[in-house]
Amino acid sequence: LYLDGYSFCSKQTGKSFIRAAQATRESGGKTILNLGDISILETNQDAIAALLSLCDGMICNFVEAQILFDSSDISTMTERMKARFAIGAITNGAAGATVFTNGEICHIPAEDISDLPHIDTNGAGDHFSGGFLFGLMNGLDLASAGKLGNLCAKDCLSHAGARPLGGHGSLKHLAKSIKS
Repeated sequence: LYLDGYSFCSKQTGKSFIRAAQATRESGGKTILNLGDISILETNQDAIAALLSLCDGMICNFVEAQILFDSSDISTMTERMKARFAIGAITNGAAGATVFTNGEICHIPAEDISDLPHIDTNGAGDHFSGGFLFGLMNGLDLASAGKLGNLCAKDCLSHAGARPLGGHGSLKHLAKSIKS
């Protein structure tokens, strides 16, 4: 179950997410939260804390990780996050991403974006999450799954708006390029 923090648009969202995470856990599934924005944490602290206690994984950006894991050192934040979750990622823009699963940690350098004429960051974190989790769910090793996340984020940066150009299935070529 993938939960997107941007869905915290009503007071009922936290309760609904908690029920969904509980049901997922009871059925043997995994739950991963992508916080999405620091304002989500600031305005929903109790619900987020309860939800995180039910999550198996978390994806967040550097600023969110600093607040949640009380550090500004990426290694410390990652170790604290890894102690709590089985799967995770901390994205950090041009500094790349740090990803982990099954006790393994890997730093993934950012993709070169110097060839992009315009950059729109809207949705890049969501694209990273989608690529990263797709990679893990489809048998890619950790580094390859992180690279796929970065490639998907770069694709998002290349155009205005948060949706992939071409709609559903338009990023399949990126996954195929990783497997080659």
